[in-house]
Amino acid sequence: MKIKYLLGMRLLFLMVLFFVFSYAHKGLKPPILKDKTSETTSRTLAYQAINQQYVQNIKQIFQKVCFDCHSNKTNYPWYHKLPGLKQFIERDIREGKKHLNLSNDFPFKSHATPQEDLDAIEKVILDNSMPPWRYKILHWNSKLTEAEKKEILKWIHSSLSAILKICAAM
Repeated sequence: MKIKYLLGMRLLFLMVLFFVFSYAHKGLKPPILKDKTSETTSRTLAYQAINQQYVQNIKQIFQKVCFDCHSNKTNYPWYHKLPGLKQFIERDIREGKKHLNLSNDFPFKSHATPQEDLDAIEKVILDNSMPPWRYKILHWNSKLTEAEKKEILKWIHSSLSAILKICAAM
């Protein structure tokens, strides 16, 4: 009898606790959750706008100067078939595509975020570190003109601005 009484008291106690906790939060407002759908939609729309500018103004510059090492559309030179050089060239291309692959437009396929990709492209343009000197030796036309540099930097700055606006809104 004592055991039934103790079980009954425990059950009653649990029911009271349940009742109190069930209705105690009535006055509290639920936390406001971010709408992930609109966040994703905003990001997608921004990337589409950035890509549209890329395709219209920048892609043809990159095709001329960057695609041999940073895309799946490599135009191999005549000396590519020479033993030793072939492996050297293919290693450089593999390494270039690993860091940044421009084949599928913006956002580019890479090991970084789109913002980091734009920052990296800006850096190599400003310090003239791309293409590497060993590529420039046999590809004299691989250098960006000052007008092309300005155009790319303008696109990068407007793209970074759009991405930062999205990040600030999140």
